[in-house]
Amino acid sequence: MQVRRLLNAYFGEGVLDVVPDCIAESGGLLFLSVNSPRYILTGDVRESIIGYGPLVVEKKSGRVFITGSAYRIEDCLRAYASNGMRGLFPIGVVGAAVDG
Repeated sequence: MQVRRLLNAYFGEGVLDVVPDCIAESGGLLFLSVNSPRYILTGDVRESIIGYGPLVVEKKSGRVFITGSAYRIEDCLRAYASNGMRGLFPIGVVGAAVDG
C-alpha cells in the first residue's frame, strides 16, 4: 500500500497505519483513518494515538494531507472545493493511480 510507505517515511516505521474499516471516498478525495498498529491489532484504547484526524488523499494528483483532529470530513470537502486543501498539512505524494 503506497499510503503505508508514505506514513512510515514521514512518521517513522510502524508509528501509524491505516485503519482498514475506516476508509471513505467523496468528491475525488479518499479519507483514511490512521492509528497505531498496536491499536488496530488489539483495539486497546491505551494503545491508541490521539490527535490525528483522517488522512486525505487527492485521488487525481496523489497528494496526501493529514488533517488533525479538529477537522471533519465535511470540513475537508469544503476546504477542497474552495481552495484545494490550502491550510491543511501536506505530507507527500503517492502514485497518481491511488491504490488506497
